[in-house]
Amino acid sequence: MEKSVMPKAFSSHCHWYSAILDSLKTDSDKVSTSVPPKLLYTCNHAIHKFSVVLSPKELEALKKTLRVWPESNSFRDDGMGEIPRRWKGTCKLDIQFKSLMSNRKLIGVRYFNKGVLAQDPNISFFYNLPRDETGGIVPCTRLAVYKVTWSRKGSLTSDVIASMDQALANGVDIISMSMIFLGALIYENQISIVSFAAMEKGVLVSSSARNRGSNLMTVAGNPWSLTVGVSTIERQLAGTLTLGNGKTNIR
Repeated sequence: MEKSVMPKAFSSHCHWYSAILDSLKTDSDKVSTSVPPKLLYTCNHAIHKFSVVLSPKELEALKKTLRVWPESNSFRDDGMGEIPRRWKGTCKLDIQFKSLMSNRKLIGVRYFNKGVLAQDPNISFFYNLPRDETGGIVPCTRLAVYKVTWSRKGSLTSDVIASMDQALANGVDIISMSMIFLGALIYENQISIVSFAAMEKGVLVSSSARNRGSNLMTVAGNPWSLTVGVSTIERQLAGTLTLGNGKTNIR
């Protein structure tokens, strides 16, 4: 497993990795096993990495602890200028998300789940925090993160709209949503209506058109937003490659 930044609480990467494995041994709620995790190697020069023998349950528990989080080098603000004065957003702090994690790149962090909680008051979240369970990053761009999707309950329109409203109030330039909206006509889809309001304020809204390929369906987008998806090309593109020894290959 890899992790790019070692928390300051640990004296060495080996100390850090061992603490991670110790947490798997002692947390009976996460995993129970008769054979403790075994650390095989730690690498600290060519790459920060450790190799370990785990049971399937321990592996799943470990996957839930190592994510692309604000501590990652991907969120460093090296070379970035000052935050524009027009920015009004903040980082919603908690015991696991301290102010030092907000910088000139990660300029806003909030989460929205009142709609999900209203639908199911007994729901338990793995991370009832702004932290992401899957992660994602955009290089050389300032980020304001608004978490609205929850792994056990997905997302609700009320939470999504509240996050978009907050983003517009904070002064974002682009709203990028890795989400797809199905089953509603444009004039009945509240998120499309909010996207129209964003367009009127000069803010581009980008959403997903699915990533699963060949379903025969119409993209659920609207004329005032950017809808992004993936596709395949059912043809070959030929070219000629000339090698250093003079031989020619056609690809």
